[in-house]
Amino acid sequence: RGITKFLIKLIVKKVAPRTLLKFAELAPLVIEIMINVLFNFVTVRYAMNEVIICALGPSATVEVTSQLVKAHRKSRDVDEPLSDRLKLLALRAVGVSITYKMQLHPNSRCLLDHIVELFVDEGFVRRAKA
Repeated sequence: RGITKFLIKLIVKKVAPRTLLKFAELAPLVIEIMINVLFNFVTVRYAMNEVIICALGPSATVEVTSQLVKAHRKSRDVDEPLSDRLKLLALRAVGVSITYKMQLHPNSRCLLDHIVELFVDEGFVRRAKA
């Protein structure tokens, strides 16, 4: 019991104050490192989310569009192409999405290109103008 009491007094009186003083000198550095770690974490996480969206987006837009067209054809039980009205609605939906966001994201560009490739031909343009 005497040795334990001696060691506790030694730690409290001699070691702890010196350690706290040394830590006080390093506190700004530790705080700066923690802030940088947090900022880097947030930045990298945001960047990785954007990379995932841009990498998976084009193939996903093509696949989702194709699945929607197939589902529409199966629900109507027809093999004919989509009506001009439905094609125009699809084009307008992409246009409204781009206009609402006020930017042309690469995925939106890919979707627009895919919709145009699928639906727009000379006959469609002539019928839409009429």
